[in-house]
Amino acid sequence: MLRLRYSLPLSVLSFSLLPLTAAISTAAQAQSANQLEPVTVTTTRGNSEAGETPQKITVINRDEIEQQMAITNDQAQVLSNLIPSYSPSRQKLTNSGETFRGRDPLFLIDGIPQSNPLRDGSRDGYTIDLAMVERIEVIHGASAEHGLGATGGIINFVTRRPEGTELRQHIGVGVSAPTDYESDGLSYETDYRLEGIHGDWDFLLGGAYKSRGLFYDADGRAVGIDQAQGDTMDSQSYDVFMKIGYWLDDTQNLELSVNRFELEGNHDYVGIDGDRANGVPATSVKGDPAGDPVRNEALTTSLSYRNTDLAGNDVRLQLYTQRFRARYGGDTFGTFQDPTIAPAGTLFDQSQNESDKYGAKFTLTRDG
Repeated sequence: MLRLRYSLPLSVLSFSLLPLTAAISTAAQAQSANQLEPVTVTTTRGNSEAGETPQKITVINRDEIEQQMAITNDQAQVLSNLIPSYSPSRQKLTNSGETFRGRDPLFLIDGIPQSNPLRDGSRDGYTIDLAMVERIEVIHGASAEHGLGATGGIINFVTRRPEGTELRQHIGVGVSAPTDYESDGLSYETDYRLEGIHGDWDFLLGGAYKSRGLFYDADGRAVGIDQAQGDTMDSQSYDVFMKIGYWLDDTQNLELSVNRFELEGNHDYVGIDGDRANGVPATSVKGDPAGDPVRNEALTTSLSYRNTDLAGNDVRLQLYTQRFRARYGGDTFGTFQDPTIAPAGTLFDQSQNESDKYGAKFTLTRDG
């Protein structure tokens, strides 16, 4: 390799630095004679004004949901595939560790909060089957609008509405299996809807059922089951949904909506710990776990009134309730051993989150 080098004589270098030294000395004297007042500089990542900063909104339509459901029936995985700022799904019943923009989102169903902040069990992401959802509205960024925690943003599942003017029915079925076929990894699902509009009445009745098998990794090994927080694999779920509306006139509508969702583990497998040092992952084998199976149960009801032209305003009043039950796995955890209650190592602990909410909302919207 050819290298070219050039050396500057030291005498020339020393001579050239003398004027520069003199200039620095003169500037320092001028600065000491004229002291500047402190200057404060503020900036934002975008050109915005206080109180007038819009939030980014994403709407996931039914076609996009259908495309994702051809790949997975896991709600969290659908969200992570379609929303870049939603963390990858853990495919567990408990969505602890899954974040939206690095923080916890607030899940809603038709504007009804699904979180239970007084006893946050991180199960609010699994309270409805996606077969009953028309679209998903996502607000990026923290919001205190609902007062129930939305530090990462809001994810609102908007349920289906009746379409057309005739009685319509729909039935769907689906089956999935691991690439390396294993019978215990077989999953299947079905859903049914009956809907119609008759005179001033409209209605929609729907139901969905899913049976999930064991999950396998890319090497054909059974994934380790989470016996404490709960898993969506090796489980069954069903959703029963009803929506009935009555039009008082062309601008006024009354609507009753009820959604009953339950997911429960089959309780057929136990977890086997892995060995991190030797690169052995955790796995699952047939067994009889202690305690009762993990479960998520949610009953969400809503009665709403809407007037689209009340003195030029769009007004909506909503009354709602939510009954929530979440059971977690149990074991003889060392943390909960108390010799005054039972001999050490024999005290079995299993918890359940039971929460009930009653609420009301009043919304007024006016153009301009």
